[in-house]
Amino acid sequence: MPIVLVESTQDALARVPEPSALLTELERKRAAGFVFPADADTFVAAHLLVRVCAGLALGVDPAELTLVQTCPTCDLPTHGRPSIKEAPELAVSLSHSRGHVAACAGTGPIGIDIESTARGTDMAPIDKVLTPGEAALVKAAAQPGLAFLDFWVRKEALIKAGLATLDSLETVDLSADPTRWGGLHIAGWRDRSGVMAAVASPEPYEPLS
Repeated sequence: MPIVLVESTQDALARVPEPSALLTELERKRAAGFVFPADADTFVAAHLLVRVCAGLALGVDPAELTLVQTCPTCDLPTHGRPSIKEAPELAVSLSHSRGHVAACAGTGPIGIDIESTARGTDMAPIDKVLTPGEAALVKAAAQPGLAFLDFWVRKEALIKAGLATLDSLETVDLSADPTRWGGLHIAGWRDRSGVMAAVASPEPYEPLS
């Protein structure tokens, strides 16, 4: 089962005395580039938490791990699927929504996404990201905004696992079974802090909340 952590930004930052010390020089520069301090904190917290997940999976101190990202299209190190330099065979993923962060680590393709439910959900792109069957379920739901967000985080998790792209979301149909796609299990849940989350992984994950 994958190791999954979803925490508030402050709880994640409180895990170590100096969170930024665990980051690479490039990560610190990226954090310094944010206009709003809250966004910088969330960035640092997410990059810290994914190291914590990887450390738990590998049985090592997170401070010993280096997070790297490479875009397969442009080779820039500022975006793309993350990996652990010291353990490239370990799959990792991270996500953040202002005030909350999430990360996971495990074998095989893996992806995680979180979205805050505190703000209203923009359903304008519904026809671009949902199939007709999914859209019908959303429109018939008691809380359409939350129903849309549930499909959204599941599909984002699949994107991060490498099984979908933003341009192909309308071809990923989870209307019959939102818990499986492309050989992966998809666990979705809403935690007590109001965060909607989803994890896509080869092995099933059972959320605690």
